[in-house]
Amino acid sequence: MRIGNELRGIFAVCLSLLAAAAGSGQAKPADVSARHVRQERLWETLQKLGEFGKNPEGGVSRVGFSEADLAGRAYVMGLMREAGLEVRVDPAGNIFGRRAGSANLPVLLFGSHVDSVPHGGNFDGDVGSLGAIEVVRALNEQKVKTWHGLLRLE
Repeated sequence: MRIGNELRGIFAVCLSLLAAAAGSGQAKPADVSARHVRQERLWETLQKLGEFGKNPEGGVSRVGFSEADLAGRAYVMGLMREAGLEVRVDPAGNIFGRRAGSANLPVLLFGSHVDSVPHGGNFDGDVGSLGAIEVVRALNEQKVKTWHGLLRLE
């Protein structure tokens, strides 16, 4: 299954906005079009996360702080560290992954959640969380340094 045009559009907008904040200060159209997420890698991470709390009906049950949720959160934190993010968890259990910027400017926040309601859909929250990690991966692969720091939150 391929990720739909809507998701590609969302990621294109994210990358365009982040490219505008990149080190050169000016994003050239050719530069922006060369930056893209790897949809196959994103799909694989979505499928892997879907294994944590997988239901026989096809959905997931990763209720907050359940065994499935904690395992899924550990998986996501590993992906964040692999993407070079500085990971921390606050006292409420929120996960933050920070990518430094090159200037002392406000941090840009993006992300979602990876827990679910019982028998929830595999993409509710997951796309926003793993999509944020994929955007960071794409920026890293293209060696794009943003002026603003980025904070991926869960």
